Amino acid sequence: MVSIGFRTAGLAAALACALSSGVVQAQAITIEFPPGTLIANGRWEVMKIVQCGLKSDWGYTECSFEVWREGSLVGGGLRRMEDVQLLKQLNSVRETQGLLPLTRDQASGRAPYPEAAGAPAQGPAAPADVAPGGAPTGGNVRYAPIPPTQYVKTNPVAPTPQGSSAPCPKTPYVELPGTLPANTALFRQVLESGHTFQRSAFLWTGVTFESVSVGAPIKNKITMQPGVGPRRVTDAAPVDTLLYPVRSTYVLCHQYSSGPDRTRVQTGDYCFVSRTGKWACGSDSSVAQRKTTPLG
Repeated sequence: MVSIGFRTAGLAAALACALSSGVVQAQAITIEFPPGTLIANGRWEVMKIVQCGLKSDWGYTECSFEVWREGSLVGGGLRRMEDVQLLKQLNSVRETQGLLPLTRDQASGRAPYPEAAGAPAQGPAAPADVAPGGAPTGGNVRYAPIPPTQYVKTNPVAPTPQGSSAPCPKTPYVELPGTLPANTALFRQVLESGHTFQRSAFLWTGVTFESVSVGAPIKNKITMQPGVGPRRVTDAAPVDTLLYPVRSTYVLCHQYSSGPDRTRVQTGDYCFVSRTGKWACGSDSSVAQRKTTPLG
């Protein structure tokens, strides 16, 4: 878990004050982002806000985060930035999800989000195989509804694209509560969503699994390692939580305006219920580094 503070000086107010009284006085402006907000940090990582709180004594908002990289929960770090820049990055993520940009009041919770008011989305359209309420609209992908708007794939093995010029499938991003039972279909969805909320130059992302296997769960125990000290099996998960080892091979497809770019990925992860009560997956360090093979 990480903590991060944001503080911005009201430059216009300061200049006005300086002109009228000769005294420059900055006014703090804070943004309190709701839990679950996704923010790209420009290094192929995405920060997901867990909780924010206003530090009235210091005049800034402090937020705890999870940090994700290449579909895996990797922990976090300490960072500060101007809230204007943070809002810009937040809206860049929303743009890739087909959502309207937020104002400062909407981002801080003082006004409803555009989608809450029924405003139409913009950008990439919803996946063709998902209909309102989770009903399948065709193909071999079926969804079981989880109220109010979440879905779990029950048989999400999509057909292999015919030729490298075929467009990428559009894989949706969902959050899965930790109350759902552990199973292979759920872990596939968690691994997919680790890729689909990441922001970059591509238009959308598709994930097509070729194989998935799940081993017997183990506990995230702390052990003493000679010359190193106490270590958990994975720092991304809480102590003593159950870790499910997942070995998978899938095709990761990024759709650019110029066409698709596909890579076959072979990797190992631990899937678990995170500190926020949601299912998450993080890299398994006992497995050799993930193998990637460009497919064009």
